Amino acid sequence: MKKREFSPQEKLGILSYAQEHGNLEACRNFGIAQSLFYRWRSRYEIEGLAGLGNKYHKAETAQLKSP
Repeated sequence: MKKREFSPQEKLGILSYAQEHGNLEACRNFGIAQSLFYRWRSRYEIEGLAGLGNKYHKAETAQLKSP
C-alpha cells in the first residue's frame, strides 16, 4: 500500500473536521491512524500551520548520503 502524503491545508481540514464530528470519526473517514492524528494536533497547537508541514525532505537526505 502506497503511503499517502497530506498537505498542511489537508491536515488542517482534517483537524477542523474532527472538532465538529469527533476524533475517531475523522480518523475513520480519512483513513489515518489515531496516533498520527494526535501528532498533527499536538504540532498544530505548538507551532501553528508551520507545524503541519512535512518534516522529512528527500533532497536533504540525498545530500547527506553523497560522499
